[in-house]
Amino acid sequence: MRPPLLEVLRQLGRESLLDPEAVSGLLAVGDQGERHSAPWFVRLLVGCGAWVASGFLVAFLFMVEMVPEDLGAAFFGAFVLVGAGALRRSPAAAGSDFLQQSALAGWLVGQLLVVFGVGEGTESLPVTAGIVLVVQAFSVAFFPDAVARFLASGFAVAALLALMLHWKIPRGDELAFLLSAVAAGLLWWHRPVLLSGRFPQAVGPVGYGLVFSAFTLLALALADPFELHPSGNLSSTALGAGVLLMAWCLLGERRRSGPGLAVMGFVLLLGLATSSAPGVMAAAGTLVLGFRSGERGLLGLAWSFLLFFLAAFYYNMNVSLLEKSGLLMGSGALLLGLRALLRRCS
Repeated sequence: MRPPLLEVLRQLGRESLLDPEAVSGLLAVGDQGERHSAPWFVRLLVGCGAWVASGFLVAFLFMVEMVPEDLGAAFFGAFVLVGAGALRRSPAAAGSDFLQQSALAGWLVGQLLVVFGVGEGTESLPVTAGIVLVVQAFSVAFFPDAVARFLASGFAVAALLALMLHWKIPRGDELAFLLSAVAAGLLWWHRPVLLSGRFPQAVGPVGYGLVFSAFTLLALALADPFELHPSGNLSSTALGAGVLLMAWCLLGERRRSGPGLAVMGFVLLLGLATSSAPGVMAAAGTLVLGFRSGERGLLGLAWSFLLFFLAAFYYNMNVSLLEKSGLLMGSGALLLGLRALLRRCS
């Protein structure tokens, strides 16, 4: 078993391997955190209690008809959003799981009231989607909660997709996916710069939210719930070009060497082989971003969706089982050969 961090610090202090003053300061912070931190199951129960209490409060407001209709509900929702933001940013919420979860529940309720009120009052989907985008932008900037920022990025992508479908833009679902994928790629690629910016704590949740939203759009395209019958060629071409560009930049001076050419060739071959399955290249690009940023969560998300889209690609192939077996054997042999080439040239 691994020793606790505080025990390691005390041992390093006894062996004079760390500055005694620094060790004392770290131990003081650690002891304070241990005193004020509750077990995870207690925090879970407190969070559930906050959600239940918020739900009963909202139900009470609707039962006594304190919530107005149409645009009045939107203004009331905006008031709830401001109150939830003020509660979440208050010093009292910094060490209280109950207040944090209550603020998050109020934020979600305010969002629903704003969308419902604007939609019923204006009866215009573009106006409602525009309001949703504005609310999500303010939420990312001023509501300091990782879950809220993750959900805000997903709500923004959903509003963008609704606009594309409403305006009947050709391949609107693919364009919505590409915009979210490009935004996620730029955010993770420039993550070190953004972490030194004005909103460093929003980079991770928004990045994960955009990646998850892009994968969700691809998964929905497999079921085609909107009966758009997307081909995926535009997405596959754009994703292949993006992964090639990232590989070219990461290889640097080694791009003209044997391993570099092998990697570039493998990416090109993978893009051509999976031209009808953009999810494979999306997962491959996410793997590249995960390795570059050193984010294990992003790598786990990429591997999970890669297995899902590979299984879907294999299942949807209009060939016999014998041909599918041959393709699997060929793919395995190609990967083993690429591995041997990279080990020999490195």
